[in-house]
Amino acid sequence: MKPFTFSNGVQPPIGTIVTTHLYATHFDENNYSDPKKFDGFRFVEPENTCEEGEDKKPASKSKKTMYTPSATYLPFGYGRHAW
Repeated sequence: MKPFTFSNGVQPPIGTIVTTHLYATHFDENNYSDPKKFDGFRFVEPENTCEEGEDKKPASKSKKTMYTPSATYLPFGYGRHAW
């Protein structure tokens, strides 16, 4: 671990665990439409039934799932381990 300085000049001691309150991110209308309304499928894209083409192959499964990390849903973190 090495020293780190935030943009505002704060430099926490090495080994300090830094956290943040996520309410503002999770209830920001820029991140989610109608963020205060419960939507159990908010983080899952609908799966297409068929792809266009002559064979009409089944579409590949969506890569976005409810456990896909993102910069706007952070309960699991979003550090270098996320990818």
